Amino acid sequence: MTINHVAVDIDGTIAGSHEAVIDKLNNVYREELLKEGTIFSIFSIDDYDEWGEKFEKFGITTEDCIDILLDIWKNDYSNIELIDDKDTVTNSLEKLNFKFKTDIVTGNPYPDKVNRWLKDNGIYECIHYDHLISIGGLDCEKSDLGYDVYIDDNPYLINELDTHQSLLLYHRPYNFSVEDGFGPLVFTIDNIQYAAENLYRWNEKLEDVEEDNW
Repeated sequence: MTINHVAVDIDGTIAGSHEAVIDKLNNVYREELLKEGTIFSIFSIDDYDEWGEKFEKFGITTEDCIDILLDIWKNDYSNIELIDDKDTVTNSLEKLNFKFKTDIVTGNPYPDKVNRWLKDNGIYECIHYDHLISIGGLDCEKSDLGYDVYIDDNPYLINELDTHQSLLLYHRPYNFSVEDGFGPLVFTIDNIQYAAENLYRWNEKLEDVEEDNW
């Protein structure tokens, strides 16, 4: 079966929203951090689901970090930067959307803000993606949407996928422990360009197999 539908995540995959949270925490806890001789960084996050001990030491829970992330999207999204450089992101998304039906799929409950952020960063509907889909507040998971491939920074998404679905895991410091083979359908990538190039090669092989079987 060839690849037809691709879902691309926002937070931690295209948008450096985790870094924006880190910047805000460093500002809010500046004095306490100076006393400890430390700062927060993206490498301070222990796991995708648990920001961990370094934050807890200052009374900051994972839920607090998520609340800050959502507040940034709601009120200050212009301070969120692209993870990769703009040309890499836009060219790779355009390449993906040219070959496959590619949607931006997010759990972010502020799709209007996400849409503005995408446009501000030169990422446009019908060129770089087909649709922006937010499941924030809905009683469903990304896997329920039935995409063939998910490009995402969430390693635990693999637990929700069917056997015909695959995850291209965008490697971030908080999911470095996950490698190819975490699940039979998990493949790690270091940037969005690598995802686009590999999906093209992967799909060509699948097309060749279908032709041989025909």
